Amino acid sequence: MIGRILAGRYKIIEPLGGGGMAVVYKGQDLLLNRYVTIKILRPEFTSDEEFVERFNREAKALASLSHPNIVNIYDVGKENDTYFLVMEYVEGRNLKDIIKDKPLGLRESVRIILQVALALGHAHQHGILHRDVKPQNIIITPEGIAKLTDFGIAGNVSSSTINNSKEIMGSVHYLSPEQAKGESLTFASDLYSLGVVFYELVAKRLPFTGDSPIAVALKQINDLPQPPSYFNKKIPSEIDRIILKLLSKKPEQRFNSAYELIAVLKRLDLPQEDSEDDHTMTIILDKNQLSDARSKKKLKPVGILAIAVLIFAVVGVLVYFLYNYLNVKEATVPDVRGLGIIEAKQKLVELGFQNINISSTYHDTIPKDKVISIDPMPGERVKVVRPIYLVVSKGKEIVLVPDVREKSIEDARVALENAGLAVGEISEIYDERLPAGTVIEQDPEPNTEIEKGSKIKLILSKGAKPAWVTVPDLLGKQIEEARKALQQSKLVLDDSIKEVDSIDYFAGQIVSQAPSPGSLVEEGSKIKVTVSRGPGPVRKSVLVTLEIPNDGNKHSVKIVVKDVRPSEVIAYANDSEEPGTVLEKEVFYYGKGKIKVYLDEIVIEEKEVN
Repeated sequence: MIGRILAGRYKIIEPLGGGGMAVVYKGQDLLLNRYVTIKILRPEFTSDEEFVERFNREAKALASLSHPNIVNIYDVGKENDTYFLVMEYVEGRNLKDIIKDKPLGLRESVRIILQVALALGHAHQHGILHRDVKPQNIIITPEGIAKLTDFGIAGNVSSSTINNSKEIMGSVHYLSPEQAKGESLTFASDLYSLGVVFYELVAKRLPFTGDSPIAVALKQINDLPQPPSYFNKKIPSEIDRIILKLLSKKPEQRFNSAYELIAVLKRLDLPQEDSEDDHTMTIILDKNQLSDARSKKKLKPVGILAIAVLIFAVVGVLVYFLYNYLNVKEATVPDVRGLGIIEAKQKLVELGFQNINISSTYHDTIPKDKVISIDPMPGERVKVVRPIYLVVSKGKEIVLVPDVREKSIEDARVALENAGLAVGEISEIYDERLPAGTVIEQDPEPNTEIEKGSKIKLILSKGAKPAWVTVPDLLGKQIEEARKALQQSKLVLDDSIKEVDSIDYFAGQIVSQAPSPGSLVEEGSKIKVTVSRGPGPVRKSVLVTLEIPNDGNKHSVKIVVKDVRPSEVIAYANDSEEPGTVLEKEVFYYGKGKIKVYLDEIVIEEKEVN
C-alpha cells in the first residue's frame, strides 16, 4: 500500500495506525503539495453495500463541517474496491497518551473540554452526531489546540466485526447509557461521553471500570458515579455539578445543548493552582548589604503619620465591605425553567436577586422566550448578590431550504442533512427531461425559511414514460425460447419461476403466464411463468379420412399436427395422390391440439382434438 497513489492525487507515505473500521496512513496531496491523513476502509466492510452507502453519505455530510476544533475532511472516494477518506493531517498527540504521561491541571482540563464542546456544538448545529467521543479521538496540537476526530461514520460497527478487544474496552468506558442499551442516540449522547472525558481529566480516573466490556456497560446503565471531588479534593463544587449533570442517566437531564455547556464553562471562576501561581523572587542579603540598608536615611515623623493614617483608612474600608458581604441576605434559587423571561426575572427580583444575566440558544422543544435553564441550580441556597445566569430559548432554529432540484436523491439527501433538514415523503412521476432518481420538484421551495429538522417532500423522476406492448404467447415454450420472445417485445422474464406437475405439457414447458397472452403492458414489465415438471401428456391418435377428387389429375395432400410439442409436426405428405381414391391415415398427437388437412396447399379441413 505504501507508495500507492489514490485518485491520481493522494500518495500513501507511511502507516499511522488503525481501528476496527479503517487503516490510517500519512499521505501527501500531490496537487496542493500538503500532508494529509488517509483512512482506508477495511476489506470486510466494502462488500456490505448498505454500510458503504451510509459511509459515503455521512462522509459527504462531515466534509461540510469547518471548525478549528474539528479535524476537517477534504475528500471521499473509491478506487477499484478501495474506499477512502482524505482528512486534515494534524501534528500532535491524542489526549489519552498525554494524560498517561502527565495529569493535567484543572484550568487546562477545562480549556480542553471547552474546545471539544465548541466542536460538538458546531457538528450538532449541522445535525451530525459524533458517536465516539473519547480521549483517543481528541488530538492536542503543539500549540495546545484540541482537535476532535474520528466521527462515527456509517453508524455503530457491530462488535462482531471488531477483533481488537482493547478497542472495545476503550470505547465502552465512554458510552452513554442509551448507547449501551442499543437505543437511538441524540446529541445528549455525545455530551455524556464528553462528561466521562471531563471526569477522567480532573479525577485522574474513569467513573466506571470493570473486568469486561459488558460489566462496564452495565455500570454505565445502572450505577451512579462518585463525584470527581471524592477522588480529588481540589475539584470545586461547580465542576462536580457540571460533570454529574453531563453524566445523568436520562438524556433530558443533561445540558440541553453543547452551547449551554459552553456558556456554563465560560462563567467558571477557577482557583489558582500551585503550578500556575505567580512566581515570587526571594532575595537573600549578605551582611554588608543589610548594614547598608539599615544605614539608609530614616523616615521623618510626618511620613510615618501619613502612612499610619493610610493603613487605618484601608483597614476601615476592608472591614466595612467584609461586614456587608458577610451579612448579605441569602435566598433559595427558584425553579423558573419553562417560564417567560419577564415572569422569571420578576420572581428572582422579588427574592432579592439583582445580578441577572441572560443568554439565549435554539431549542427543539422549549418555546421561544421561555427559560431553558438556570445557574445556580433550583433549590440552592445562595447570597442574593451572587450572579444568576438564565439560558432562554430562541425557539426552533430557522434555516433556509436548499435547492435540490435536478440533483440525484443521494445528493439531495446530503444537501438537506447539511442544512439541518431531512427527506420527507417521496413520490415519483414520469419525466422526459430528467433521468430516473432525479429530483423534479420539492416542497417547500428553495430559500423558504423553515424550522430546523423539518422534512422536505420530493418528487422524483421515473424517467421517460415507457411505451405499451403486447404480451406474446409463451405457452408450451421452453424457458430460453420464452426469454428471447420477451426480449423481442422489450419485456423481461421474471426470475421467480414456479414449477407444477402437469399432464398437459412436457417437463420444461411453460404451462401458464401472467399477464396472459395479448395483454397490453409497459415496456420493461416482468412476465411471470409457471413451468411443467411432467409427466406430460400421453400419445393419442385420430383417424383422418379424405376423398381425393376424381378429376383425372393427381393431387398433393399434407396433414399437419399442432399440439404441445414445440413446433408443428407433418403427420403425412404426398404430392401425387391418385384421383378418385379415399385416403385414410392414423394421426398421432399429444395433449390438446389441432389437425389441419391440406389439398393442393389449401386447408380443406381443420379439427380440434383433445
